Amino acid sequence: MKWSEFFQSAITGAREAGIVIEADAVTAQPIAAELVSQQVQQAQADPKLAEALAAAQQQIAKLEADAQGARFAALIERGPSGRWAGDASAHMQILRALGDESGAPFQAYVSQQNAHAEQLRQSALFTNVGSSQPGGASAWAQIETKAAQLMAASPRMTKAQAIVAVAESAPALYAQYQAEK
Repeated sequence: MKWSEFFQSAITGAREAGIVIEADAVTAQPIAAELVSQQVQQAQADPKLAEALAAAQQQIAKLEADAQGARFAALIERGPSGRWAGDASAHMQILRALGDESGAPFQAYVSQQNAHAEQLRQSALFTNVGSSQPGGASAWAQIETKAAQLMAASPRMTKAQAIVAVAESAPALYAQYQAEK
């Protein structure tokens, strides 16, 4: 009798007796390896079983790759400091090339990208620094805005004529402009 068969029968007997036994990874790993080995041997003997085993292995590999891709996408899009800067597909390729998620190169790359994201988040690089809207606080900007409105209402009016009309209609604004010069 093989060791795994003995172990398996002992677990089955214990469960039938009402004893709960949880196999840990150290004891379960040799059993799993032997079961896989037995399945492979059976598959080699039966072509249909071999085909089914190959399909199952492909499905497992695809599921593992999809799960890894989801973990990597979460790192890139929702890291602790926000989204990583740059092309997400390029980051994905680099993470896949680094491979082992617990390895030092992988962890160093993730730390570096999180640090870059944090620096960008804290910087004033993407803050609003002014406006392209017409007008402003200065008297001259207000005079030009009112002159543009007059020119829109009277298309034959020149800019100079509109500015003179604003200065005449709003002497306090013109005096403020003179004081700001």
